[in-house]
Amino acid sequence: MNAASVPAPLAWRLPPADAARMAAEGRHCEARPCREPVTVVTWRKFQSKAAGRELLSERLVCEAHAARFAARYHAEIEDAPRGEQ
Repeated sequence: MNAASVPAPLAWRLPPADAARMAAEGRHCEARPCREPVTVVTWRKFQSKAAGRELLSERLVCEAHAARFAARYHAEIEDAPRGEQ
């Protein structure tokens, strides 16, 4: 998927097995200095002045930072994709 096909800021919960695997690997929220487990993936588009085009940012965050993302960008946090829960 490229930045042009992402309609708006998106957020969705990881399937529990993926969240558990990431926790076992020692991965944590990408918001500094947070060390909480990853539970949500966020995507948002932004305009890069340096690159001169629209880019896509993906972050793996905890529940608290996902809630802040959702509030800031007026997005809903979707459930984990069906069939992967």
